[in-house]
Amino acid sequence: MPKRNYWSRKQLFDTGAEYLIAFGQNASGKSYQGKLECVERALRGERFFFLKRWKEDIKQTIANNYFDDIPISKLTKGEWEPITAWQGYYYFARLNDKGEMEKSDVIGAYGALNEWQRYKSNVYVNYTFLLFEEFISKDVYLND
Repeated sequence: MPKRNYWSRKQLFDTGAEYLIAFGQNASGKSYQGKLECVERALRGERFFFLKRWKEDIKQTIANNYFDDIPISKLTKGEWEPITAWQGYYYFARLNDKGEMEKSDVIGAYGALNEWQRYKSNVYVNYTFLLFEEFISKDVYLND
């Protein structure tokens, strides 16, 4: 079996460019690296926005499971596990002693490009990173 080359964000970020686009083969780690960047920024007190093309691609259940492959407990030194999504926002979460879910302050938000008018007047304080996931479709591109 040939050795798989995994993508790393370091080389892309080292360019110093304001806008970055990662192209690569399927299953090469692009999504994982993007999610890791979101989490690391959240740990520094920055916020991120996770953007998909269509509303159907970013439903609550999809948003809620998006960070499941990232080792949140390890990255937060056991303080949080998992990341949870609720009403368009992301939070670090944990179960308290009573078995109830506790959430951190907002660490990010999520939404769909085809609903841009819903977001355009919102205030996004301390949002430093936009992760536009799967912006190129194999089947159809966004009209207009």
